[in-house]
Amino acid sequence: MRQELKRAAGQKPWEGIPFSRLRERRTGGSCSDSQSGKNLQVVDRIDAAARSRNMSRIRSRDTIPELRLRRILHAAGLRYALHRKDLPGTPDVVLARHRVTIFVHGCFWHGHACTRGHVSRSNLAYWSAKISRNQQRHRRSARKLREMGWSVWVVWECAIEKGAAAVLRKIDRELCT
Repeated sequence: MRQELKRAAGQKPWEGIPFSRLRERRTGGSCSDSQSGKNLQVVDRIDAAARSRNMSRIRSRDTIPELRLRRILHAAGLRYALHRKDLPGTPDVVLARHRVTIFVHGCFWHGHACTRGHVSRSNLAYWSAKISRNQQRHRRSARKLREMGWSVWVVWECAIEKGAAAVLRKIDRELCT
């Protein structure tokens, strides 16, 4: 009833409630409060259906960073194959002539040490384990590729966003050695 009155008065339902009480009422993943030791729910700004809809739209192929890298490679005169399933880890880009595989890693999904690579505080245990599994899977795939005689490159999403020149310099330096 109190929340209905606040909404009617134009006030948001959480205004006027002490922060410690807010943390107890939130929904989503859980975390523990360092002072009380209670297991508290972490806020999720959108409902479960909207979150599911958002997550279902995240693609594993033809992402914007991957398309940008492919544009850079093509402009540099390099020809490539995409997502070769016969190679471990299904690399995003394969430069077969140079025996090079390229993985385009999203900073969030692979735990990069940049501002985009933060671990979500919502359901921290799940996301930490998920990112750890992604990193382990990549290490296994990279090891198998190296055993097969392939070079393995990782291009981070943030590096592609900084600009094509830096990515081209790295590619040129690696191919010339």
